Amino acid sequence: MLHANTQICHYAYSTLCDLLISMSPHLVDKNPDYQVLIIEINENLIQSLLTFLNTYVFFPEEPKNQDEQAKIEILHKKRNLLAAYCKLIVHNVLPIQAATNILKYYVKYSNDFGDIIKNTFTRARDISKIHTAKTMAYSLMAIFKDCVAARDAAQQAAGNDEIVNIDLSPLRELARRFNLSFGLDMAKQREALAALHRECIRFALTPLFNHNDLTQPGLNIVFLEVLPEFASKLLKPDKKAIFDHLDKLVHSVTIEGDAWQPLINYRRILNDEFGGGHGPKIRASTGTRGRKRAIPQDGNLIFLFCVIIIMATADDIVEFTIKSNVVSSEAIRRFKRSLHIGELKNQLELITGAQSQSMKIHVHDERGTKLFDLDDDKRTLGSYNVQSKMILQVEETNLKQTHMFDDTGDVPKYELTNEEYATRKNTAKQFLQEHKIGKYNPAAQEEHARKEKEKEKHEQELADKINVNDRCEVIVPTQPTKRGTVMFKGEVHFKPGIWIGIRYDEPLGKNNGSVEGKKYFECPDKYGAFVRPSAVTVGDFPEVDLEEL
Repeated sequence: MLHANTQICHYAYSTLCDLLISMSPHLVDKNPDYQVLIIEINENLIQSLLTFLNTYVFFPEEPKNQDEQAKIEILHKKRNLLAAYCKLIVHNVLPIQAATNILKYYVKYSNDFGDIIKNTFTRARDISKIHTAKTMAYSLMAIFKDCVAARDAAQQAAGNDEIVNIDLSPLRELARRFNLSFGLDMAKQREALAALHRECIRFALTPLFNHNDLTQPGLNIVFLEVLPEFASKLLKPDKKAIFDHLDKLVHSVTIEGDAWQPLINYRRILNDEFGGGHGPKIRASTGTRGRKRAIPQDGNLIFLFCVIIIMATADDIVEFTIKSNVVSSEAIRRFKRSLHIGELKNQLELITGAQSQSMKIHVHDERGTKLFDLDDDKRTLGSYNVQSKMILQVEETNLKQTHMFDDTGDVPKYELTNEEYATRKNTAKQFLQEHKIGKYNPAAQEEHARKEKEKEKHEQELADKINVNDRCEVIVPTQPTKRGTVMFKGEVHFKPGIWIGIRYDEPLGKNNGSVEGKKYFECPDKYGAFVRPSAVTVGDFPEVDLEEL
């Protein structure tokens, strides 16, 4: 895909991406005979695709003195090239980890490709939240290595006369963006967040010691400075579990000196926030031990002081009704007056789905009359004349980008009638007919039907050992292991064969026991799912204790 002619490179890349979609390993799921058509996906292929993106999308050599129209056209081509690669990930053709070198540019190219990159890891979460979180961790590691390389280059230029400190601001900004993407439902993301912390800890403590001085930590210890950004999203039991995991890794280490400060701060944050007792305790002075503390006599003065604090705190908060042109639902949220408009847009992005880069915020009174716009990202919310009960109307100015992976109506398609196709030579259909592949091979079709019958018989045998109300564990490829209770066993209207209806212990399902309006069993929304008997193992599977994570 790297050729002297740029157009040939672009055409080869686009054609390869289309072929990977059409002839991915998932093709075997439809018919095992299609194995000969599958394109093998390996590390070399992925690296070739990434090399192309680095050459023609992220770091291209562009001519100088371009007019605005030419720049827009070039940007449009770059976006299409990047989207072609990202579709391979969201369609589960490439592994989620292949997005590592894409996610690392989320901040650097936020204006040009931010919406595409965000859509990529949002859709990747539908495949696996844990693998997506690990990929985010790998992206942070890649940025950290870039920061270290930049520091080393600056140090070499400065010589030995001065010490150049490492600049972690790109790393912190990327971590902040990733942290916002996890949303407000911490229970739904808890396993993913725990996986992210564990991957980052593993990287930061490898190696644990500096090989030149075994009393000093390894060079990656500074990477721990980014993890407090994600600590606020952890539930207390998970903070304790991660703290204990970290303690096991460093229990035999003497942690002293400034070099260990990132580890000390991270442990303190985890320890303080889950309320553990591992840290040093401050004892009361001997002068107050064994007797009551003195209480000021002027109760009225204390009461007045408390009232003033409460009123000042309440006045710093503004409550809004949030509306948007992206979703029909409304929300009520409170924000601090000290919040900058840029940060407000990031928070509204999680609530409404509108992109912060193309978002406009209109302020209306309670009756719906427009008052003014919040149009300066650097100003604070309090610098505008905002009051509680006002309405924030969030306008997404580019709805097409918000749903770019859903709407393919504007994508040019090459169409060919059956008659025209029949007149062509060396077509795929002719190849299949000549080699008797797929539906053109009666013997293979009979064999496939026999295997399907045996498979269904095996599923029935497994189903006979499963009873309603059994506790079970469900293992589905590309999904985390889940536990729940069997609520239904039998045939369903939406797919052939016998199926098992599961009520999961956590909201990891797809429905409430109903499919297309037909009720099979009762459970809360997102707790129900239907799986094949081969994915179900019955036994003594109690609900997972939070501290097991």
